[in-house]
Amino acid sequence: MQKVEIIFLPFATNRSPRYLLFSKITLVLIVLSAFCALSVGAFIFLNQAIAFYHHWQLKSIHSDNASLITRLNSVKLNLKKLDLSIKQEEDFLEEVSLVTETSPDDPNTLSADNFVITRRFSLWEEKSGDLSQLHQHVNASNEKAVTITGKDLQAIFFAIDELESKVKRNQQFADKCYQDMSEKYEAWAHTPSILPLDGAITSRYGVIRPHLGGPRKGPHRGVDIAGPLGIPLRACAAGRVLFAGWSSGYGYLVIIDHLNGYYSYYGHCMVLKVKENQMVKRYQEIALLGSTGRSTGPHVHFEIREDDIHNNPMHFIEENDE
Repeated sequence: MQKVEIIFLPFATNRSPRYLLFSKITLVLIVLSAFCALSVGAFIFLNQAIAFYHHWQLKSIHSDNASLITRLNSVKLNLKKLDLSIKQEEDFLEEVSLVTETSPDDPNTLSADNFVITRRFSLWEEKSGDLSQLHQHVNASNEKAVTITGKDLQAIFFAIDELESKVKRNQQFADKCYQDMSEKYEAWAHTPSILPLDGAITSRYGVIRPHLGGPRKGPHRGVDIAGPLGIPLRACAAGRVLFAGWSSGYGYLVIIDHLNGYYSYYGHCMVLKVKENQMVKRYQEIALLGSTGRSTGPHVHFEIREDDIHNNPMHFIEENDE
């Protein structure tokens, strides 16, 4: 049998070399044993390193999951609050719609299932438990935890979509209410509803009376309201000044076209404060009380006509006060 001789040469020259004599089989066994020992050691080290890495990674996942759960709970709480806030806005819109007489184009508006977000969260919490305690079960069943988190994420996505849809419907309905309210306000703003001044009514509508000591004339076509000379006269509604000047019998006269078929007349004025084609608002000063034209004292002759038909001005005032 062939043998292998190993010579160890010392660095010091005064020492003799050492000789080791091995058979080839022994040398092969020694090499294989060393290789196996190194392989086992490397395997154990690598296995421990992988286990440590997995443990660190799992711990990091648990920490991130707990943080995510906390944030999800905060989102859920905010969505519930938003759900309640939208419900309150819908109640307010419903009250507004009664005033504006507005009907929603979308039948789901205002009649939609209220608090659907809150109930959906409550239902899933009954099935899966409180989301705030979810991280306590991660170690026991990570797969189950991920499944529950997915359901809650679905609930949140559903809530966001539903709330966005409700907000959009409510916004459209609010715009329609605003449009109807604006139209009603415009109609009201141009409808006579106030007297030109607060004073004593000295002659009512329809009264037949002698005119300045002469023979009896036809029925009175307006109301006469007396007051101190020079007191401001106000427009009974919004409109456009159709006439502002001298008119026989009326003296200085202002006529306002209210752009809806109604016209108001203010006669016997002393000073005019508006010009023809000028736009005026309700309560705006248009003249000063006077006694011009055929008049026995300071007063305003106030008429309301619908096209060419005379109306009793007090009917408008009484309807407005009711």
